[in-house]
Amino acid sequence: MLIVRAGDLEVCLSQVAATPGLVVFHSGVARGANGSLVTNGGRVLLVCARALTLRQASAAATAAASVIDFPGAQYRKDIAHRAFSKINGLSYLQSGVDIDAAASLIRQIEPVATATHRRGVLGRLGCYSGLFQLSAMDPSLKDPVLVQGTDGVGTKLKIAEIMQKYETLGQDLVAMCANDILCAGAEPFAFLDYMACGRLQLDVAITIVKGIAEACKMSGCALLGGETAEMPTMYDVGKYDLAGFAVGVVDNLKQLPRTKGIRSGDVVLAFPSTGAHSNGYSLIQKIMLQSGHDYKEKAPFSNSGKTFGEEFLNPTGIYVEALLPAIKKGLIKALAHITGGGLLENIPRILPAGVKVRLDAHKFKTQPLFGWLQAKGGVSDYEMLRTFNCGVGMVAIVDPVCLQEVLAAISGPVDVVGKVEHLDVVGGHQVAVENFKEAMMPLVAPYLEGASAPQQCLSYKDSGVDIEAGDSLVSLIKPLARSTSRSGVLGGLGGFGGLFQLKAIEQEYKNPVLVLAADGVGTKLKIAQTINQHSTIGVDLVAMCANDILCNGAEPLTFLDYFACGTLDVNVARNVVSGIAEGCRQATCALIVRGYTLTCRTVEEGTACTAVESRTHLQETVKLRSMSEHRVHSSGAAAVPCVRASHIRMSL
Repeated sequence: MLIVRAGDLEVCLSQVAATPGLVVFHSGVARGANGSLVTNGGRVLLVCARALTLRQASAAATAAASVIDFPGAQYRKDIAHRAFSKINGLSYLQSGVDIDAAASLIRQIEPVATATHRRGVLGRLGCYSGLFQLSAMDPSLKDPVLVQGTDGVGTKLKIAEIMQKYETLGQDLVAMCANDILCAGAEPFAFLDYMACGRLQLDVAITIVKGIAEACKMSGCALLGGETAEMPTMYDVGKYDLAGFAVGVVDNLKQLPRTKGIRSGDVVLAFPSTGAHSNGYSLIQKIMLQSGHDYKEKAPFSNSGKTFGEEFLNPTGIYVEALLPAIKKGLIKALAHITGGGLLENIPRILPAGVKVRLDAHKFKTQPLFGWLQAKGGVSDYEMLRTFNCGVGMVAIVDPVCLQEVLAAISGPVDVVGKVEHLDVVGGHQVAVENFKEAMMPLVAPYLEGASAPQQCLSYKDSGVDIEAGDSLVSLIKPLARSTSRSGVLGGLGGFGGLFQLKAIEQEYKNPVLVLAADGVGTKLKIAQTINQHSTIGVDLVAMCANDILCNGAEPLTFLDYFACGTLDVNVARNVVSGIAEGCRQATCALIVRGYTLTCRTVEEGTACTAVESRTHLQETVKLRSMSEHRVHSSGAAAVPCVRASHIRMSL
């Protein structure tokens, strides 16, 4: 029983009671031995107010409660707030979307993005599109081809969330896109990002964008814009997803790979990775779960005393600065970015029929973390080589005659790890890795001595990623993409980037400006998943990007999409892509590249099969006007596709 000085409390109560429209009900109050008021229960007093409106009554009761004071006194300040929405209607903020926070984010990141700008950038951040004047590119380009790529960070995000460390994710995002662009022999020059979240936390978002901007500087890209989507019904608070889109340019005659020039005897070079990069993280998390380790424990394989989480968050290497001089000199025949699919599935993407590469694993710089993963997960050699980069971030094929000149032109570490050979069997394997078991043994052995065998020998599929389903999807969507093709499109799905030849539009545009936009479908996806109707979502996605492009007076040319899911349902994914293709036909743009990610653990189990988030796609277009006629409304430019998406990834 808490005794309150009678004089103080009674003065307060008298003051409140004297105010018209206010009544105080005593509940947990009693008289002490000397007649003073004492508290005698949890809810001591009830203040009731009457007024013309609910808001006025709530404000009067709250103000009166603030006058009454005794030790330990507490009162609610949100009385009747739920009823306000029924009287005045809901706001966007009450649904979980904070427009003011998004505006604050743009103000804070604009100088960060502006610091990445290079010659050719027009406009500013915060407009409908990003703009780049094509005449500002290298004047020596005789037949320029735009190269466009999209990718994401995948389930590496989950570890960043656990560790509450977001500084390196931006470099991962840019690297995954810029390195793909480089594989076409192109110089990256523009980047857009897409960020989706449950609730916009400014400190986290700013940290991520700063990382993106720093990585853009490393790769020579201008950060032209992006999209931030607050999606409270799709993501929990603290959950994020990222996707990026990069554009580069290369002269048509200098495109890579130069498959006709690749022959037996050519030398294979390996550029070391910085760690696991951004692939295989669903399997990494499965191994961590099975081994019972915590991400904040010190990693036994770390040479610098880092925790597991810190080691796994090492940013993906960017190879633009190291390789671009050699590429421009024409010394490189082919490049393969070692991402999802590892060495076994990425190198064949750049090889002509009739040849294979033979690699010596003793010459790799394989990091200790791969030995720990193989030991603790019981992962087979084959599964290691088709899931992880195993220490190789980029592979180059060069003529042995030019080897010394190539090595002199390259900055940073590089190793000669193999050679190109004739393939004797038609349809045979195009990658042979020798001495892998022997090379891995010293890295694996420390974690096998005295330890029990893994509960289960794990594969990527055991972690929830079905590569075969992804391959099946590719075969189904190729005809859909072909149905949208137009003049200027080169190649097809399956390369490291999508290609568009600018000569196809040079007669129509005298001084073209590239316009790039990124957007998504937002929480409309939730309704599509609920009713299991996915065919129109793709049209929505194209419309969101193409209409933004149109606001700069530009004609849409090409489109890239990226979607993520918990478990790939091929039929659902095909329906989504079918809608994208229909949207592309309506917008007269070509669907040229796709990105997708499998098994994003931010998606709840049970809804994963329908959680196909074709969330961000970007469109490109070329302005119909010359620069003197062009009015900059935002940051847009004519002619190239970009993508913003959200989840899991795997270049198709």
